[in-house]
Amino acid sequence: MSWSNTWSSGLAIGLDYMIELTAFWRVKAPMTVSSMCGLSLRKGELTTFLALLGRGLNWLNPGHCEAAIVADRLRAKATLAMLE
Repeated sequence: MSWSNTWSSGLAIGLDYMIELTAFWRVKAPMTVSSMCGLSLRKGELTTFLALLGRGLNWLNPGHCEAAIVADRLRAKATLAMLE
């Protein structure tokens, strides 16, 4: 079983959403901080806090922010499918 399907993974994502909603309240939809960093990097921002954090995350784990965007999109699609 991969870590992404465990209780601790769900808890980590939930905490990530809470941090995003409280610290970066400008976003109106649940999104992980890593995804926000990835979007900041996609926009070409280089000196914002999110871009610097994203560069650090990508340095520690190459492709981390893009993978977070993909994971957030998959979670959103799964949620929409459950609501139909």
